[in-house]
Amino acid sequence: MSFDGLHISRSGIAASQRALDVIGQNIANVGTPGHSRLRTDQVSTERTGPSLTLGPGANGTGVNIVGVSRVRDAVLDSSLRSELANSGSAQVLADSLARIEASVGPLDGNLGDALTAFWNGWEELSLDPNSDTARSLVIDASERVAQSLRDAAGGLEDARTAGANAASSLLAGQVSALQAVADLNGQIAAQRAVGETPNALLDQRDLHLDSLAKTLGATVHHLEDGTVNVSVGGYEVVRGTRVSTLSISGTPASLQTGEGASLVPGGEIGAHLVGVRSVADQVGTELDALALALRDAVNTQHAAGFTEAGVAGADLFSATGAADFALAVGVTIDSLAASASGAAGDGNHALEMAALRTADGGGGTIDEQARSLIGRVGSATADATARAEMNDTILGDLEAARSSVSGVNLDEELTMLLQYQRAYEASARVLTSVDEMLNVLINRTGLVGR
Repeated sequence: MSFDGLHISRSGIAASQRALDVIGQNIANVGTPGHSRLRTDQVSTERTGPSLTLGPGANGTGVNIVGVSRVRDAVLDSSLRSELANSGSAQVLADSLARIEASVGPLDGNLGDALTAFWNGWEELSLDPNSDTARSLVIDASERVAQSLRDAAGGLEDARTAGANAASSLLAGQVSALQAVADLNGQIAAQRAVGETPNALLDQRDLHLDSLAKTLGATVHHLEDGTVNVSVGGYEVVRGTRVSTLSISGTPASLQTGEGASLVPGGEIGAHLVGVRSVADQVGTELDALALALRDAVNTQHAAGFTEAGVAGADLFSATGAADFALAVGVTIDSLAASASGAAGDGNHALEMAALRTADGGGGTIDEQARSLIGRVGSATADATARAEMNDTILGDLEAARSSVSGVNLDEELTMLLQYQRAYEASARVLTSVDEMLNVLINRTGLVGR
């Protein structure tokens, strides 16, 4: 054992001390959101030339800690952020479709029941065309149909408005995240420039990047200086330490930059601004078509009958779409055309009005069109809910995978703690042994026989 042994054992002690500090940091932050598991980067130090005392092929000179790094998987991070955007979008769409479905109504409620009551009211009137009670039931049923259509249209508009409001609220919460990423970019680049590894700052930035991915569908591009650029819809909203101004504005509402460029975001905001509006517009178009088909069929058939006074039936409904569907002005119980001949007590035309229930207008009967619309909304809601659940499952698997890579496992940390504790003790024992041997060599050699 030479003087080299002192340096080797001393380096082992120093390395173990540093590793124990890092393990302590991990254990202290086991509950800290976003904390990535840290590991010491050790390398064996080698001699640059032959040893004067040991000659060629001698052992190395110990160990050196070259840094402390986070345990991260860049590919896993990218996959998880992509799934965060998909999951956020799918959940928003599923929730919004559920509200739209509630406004349009299930097959056995709202519009469906209102139409059934409307046809049944005409059948009852055919049995007793002179009954004011039966006529009042038809008027009430007509108003219920009109109210159901208006409610459905109002629910669609509420969904659009709620989507825009929710998008604005979510964006307001992400403005600070965008600025934080830019600020952290500057701090990280400055520390890396002087040889530091800003692990805590990197963890903080990753938390913000995860949030931006879920909310805006943001994508991340890493640069060599440690900074990142963040893009939304192909537009860089963070470039180094610069942040673009974003807002929700316009009609229909959209995500816009300070320069007036419109972006197509992903994630939750994208679902609110694009997905929900697209579904609401499609359902609204079909609902308007149903309302106009009902108006035309009922008004045309009603005009073919006669009131008790022998006057031809006037329009029963007025509408330019579902949103303003209503009883026509002047409709009363006396203006209902229940008679086919104009004779008092004739209720045959009321039967013809009820028969519209099964009359095919080219796109199916009114009932079939209504049920088809309601069924499609229900099916779309079920599909969106299933997709959201599937995305949540995938996201959960990815989060578990990232946690297994980057998360702090106390059992593993305690195992490492014992390993480095024993390494520290062993290095200290080596140092003591070398010291004792050198003491014999220096202080006791040559004293034999004295």
